[in-house]
Amino acid sequence: MLTPLTGALLLSFALPLLNGTLLPWRRALITTVTQGLLLIAIAAMTSADSLAHTGLFLSSSEAGYIAAAYDFIAQPTHWINLVAFLLAALVMTLFVEPRTRLKSLLGATVSLLIILLTCVLIPLFIDFNISATSLSESMVGLGLSYILLLLVLLLGVSADVRQTEEV
Repeated sequence: MLTPLTGALLLSFALPLLNGTLLPWRRALITTVTQGLLLIAIAAMTSADSLAHTGLFLSSSEAGYIAAAYDFIAQPTHWINLVAFLLAALVMTLFVEPRTRLKSLLGATVSLLIILLTCVLIPLFIDFNISATSLSESMVGLGLSYILLLLVLLLGVSADVRQTEEV
């Protein structure tokens, strides 16, 4: 599973979009929930500010990372991110289903707008504690995720890799 690496490379927002592109809807949602929970756990243990950029190494002391993990998990922003990941994966799956590139690009745009709205704009308006570093990492992560997804869609990888759901 590439979840820790994508989090370290600012590509964690690409995970639900790639799941929605490459997997049938049930598997995409299950995989997205699993990856989202893993990202929350990794970000909590590595003292990351947001899910956009998670670290690869634990924080220095055991007592320090337990307290930081509790503070991270207690914030509602990260659970809103998990719901946004699910919505984005579902929207991406629905738009990719007919397998036309135009609908896939539209689905990628709508999915990233859902993530932008729920992961960046809602916490700003509700006045959750978002740092400037976390905001900039989120914006860079959204941009990199969109570029990666555009490459996947324009190269036609989704039509070749996508498997049909078994009944």
